[in-house]
Amino acid sequence: MIGTTYGARLGFATFATYLLAGIAGAPVFAPATGATTHGIARLTGATGGYLIGMLVATFVLGALADRKADQKFKTSFPALILGSAIVFAFGLTWLHSSLELSWAQTISAGLTPFILGEFIKIAITATSLPLIWRKISQKLTR
Repeated sequence: MIGTTYGARLGFATFATYLLAGIAGAPVFAPATGATTHGIARLTGATGGYLIGMLVATFVLGALADRKADQKFKTSFPALILGSAIVFAFGLTWLHSSLELSWAQTISAGLTPFILGEFIKIAITATSLPLIWRKISQKLTR
């Protein structure tokens, strides 16, 4: 979401700052069962791929938003699907590699539990972004 609101460069810089704060020891990362909640170990641990994927997705979604892809449902929905796909591609690959799980185990642990929630968040965001942009545009033209 940060990429769609801040654009590619500011979104990337903001998320990179968040990651750096967590690496430096600030307790900014969500707690995970059996995982270090801050520091470089969190980024290099089993779930670190999701964080790296979020950084990449922030830039990609920001670049699409810079081209106004977030202002209509028909473009924001696929853009958000792409963003989630990027996060999961990095996250699942990293999880698979770091824990040496089979791909079936990786999908079961790192994707399946999150699919419904992810789809709901995408649907809400893809619906609300165009409405928000429309309201902002109306306010600016008054």
